[in-house]
Amino acid sequence: MKSFKNIFVSVLLILGLVSGSIAFAQGWGNKGSRGGKRWQQNQSQRAYGPGFLLRQEMFQARLDVLAELAGSSADEMSSKLGYKPMWAVLDEYKVDFKIFQTKMHEKAIEVVNKAAENGKITAEQKDLMLNQMENGPQQNAMRGKGFRRSGRGMGSCRMN
Repeated sequence: MKSFKNIFVSVLLILGLVSGSIAFAQGWGNKGSRGGKRWQQNQSQRAYGPGFLLRQEMFQARLDVLAELAGSSADEMSSKLGYKPMWAVLDEYKVDFKIFQTKMHEKAIEVVNKAAENGKITAEQKDLMLNQMENGPQQNAMRGKGFRRSGRGMGSCRMN
């Protein structure tokens, strides 16, 4: 009886060790959007910029601005961002973040205006997006003014 109990406990320990090793070897699953992982996610998994409608255009604009400032090609920047976070690529090419931010803002305005001209968005949507880019909580935080509404996050909801 005592040997059966020892064998049973030993088998349970071995099974636990093996299953834990397999789970550890496969990783803990999706790492989420912490650190550099956000920039490495597939474009369809992200919604950022002046609108979800223009996510592909904003992604391409970001690559174009980064390539222009780094003196490289957009394809090279895209491949770098596949395994490095944005801050590391900016640091590697000695690109000043403030300059990148300013150029990206100009490019975003250009993308929104172009989308309105092509009929992808309405004039009302264009005005709303441009207004959010100029006066949104994100821009106030970047200018050192802080958030106007405490506790409501950085969303673009008109109800805030």
